[in-house]
Amino acid sequence: MRHFDFQVIGSSLLFIHDSKKAGIWMIDFGKTVPLPEGMTLNHNTQWERGNREDGYLTGVDSLLSILTTLIQELSQ
Repeated sequence: MRHFDFQVIGSSLLFIHDSKKAGIWMIDFGKTVPLPEGMTLNHNTQWERGNREDGYLTGVDSLLSILTTLIQELSQ
């Protein structure tokens, strides 16, 4: 399991593409804050009051699943 020392709140994904290439970057880290000493996050745990989990990686996994499904449907 991965652990991170920062809570990522309100960041964004920037998608850029043209006819030959595509890329995605994580941007907008203005609300990213260090965690209190001794606390870790994995960004996949469901949010509950007080646990500071943000579900960032859960969201990225969901986005990848949606895009994969879309690509498969469009290629049929």
